Amino acid sequence: MLLLQSCSVEFEPFADSETYYTIAGYLDTDRAQQVVRVIPIRDVVQRPDSAFASVPSVRSLDLNSNDSIEWRDSVVVLDDGSAGLVFVADFRPIPTHRYRLSVRGNRGETTAEVTVPATPANAALVHTIAYPSVINYPLFWPGADEIIAVDVFYAVRASPPRGPAEALWFSYDGERRGKREAGDWRTDLLLAEDRAAISKVLETSDDVLLDCLILRISQSNSGWQPPPGGVFDADVLVQPGVFSNVSNGLGWFGAVSRASRFLVPINIPPNVLDGVRYLAIDRTEEYCLELADSAWQDR
Repeated sequence: MLLLQSCSVEFEPFADSETYYTIAGYLDTDRAQQVVRVIPIRDVVQRPDSAFASVPSVRSLDLNSNDSIEWRDSVVVLDDGSAGLVFVADFRPIPTHRYRLSVRGNRGETTAEVTVPATPANAALVHTIAYPSVINYPLFWPGADEIIAVDVFYAVRASPPRGPAEALWFSYDGERRGKREAGDWRTDLLLAEDRAAISKVLETSDDVLLDCLILRISQSNSGWQPPPGGVFDADVLVQPGVFSNVSNGLGWFGAVSRASRFLVPINIPPNVLDGVRYLAIDRTEEYCLELADSAWQDR
């Protein structure tokens, strides 16, 4: 279950069951379409065909610019096969801006507010080799708040090349996300570990052509902290009495900003890449970011 940190809210969930909702979702600066799940709070179990008989209206307001957007409703099939009500809107939230999400039902309104975290500053690189067989490449993100996800993109080909580059994303979860050191956030790029996984994908033990290497971090707003072990449950469940940032309802409305660091070929020394048998290809940052973004959207 997702653990939350915020102010405790006095709320009677079934005082007026047609009024209140659970809000579950977050704004993401990396996506052009935002999605939030809205769940009516009921005091009785309803049949699936009647659960969405009365669909609320959902609107977001940028409190900095006063821009308001109406969200579209959609019923989707969840992982467990049940129906879920989600709302979508086409916009990219702006870092440091504060947003209010309003869900209005028949006789009342459920709201939540969140400030989108600032985009982290570019990472500083410090190369170390911990053990002869393990190459770690530390990156320090100055002033980063809470890094909830670390993803690494590789565009690789076997040598000699037998076709287009394989576009691969690796996720660092748990302790691999890194830790705070002296006010900065440290993430270790696990070059040797990732290289072993890439060899399996390419089915080769020879040198690998490295077209692109990009590290991307996801930073949450300050109230959204990970549970022990750093793993979030994909289905956000919040019970009455648990901390929440939703007024007249339950749930959590968060925000995430992302930053990418272009690492190859200009930011990692050739001797480091030689140590893990990479042959760096001279690609532009624009080329690699476009390739990475395309593969990211297809995940």
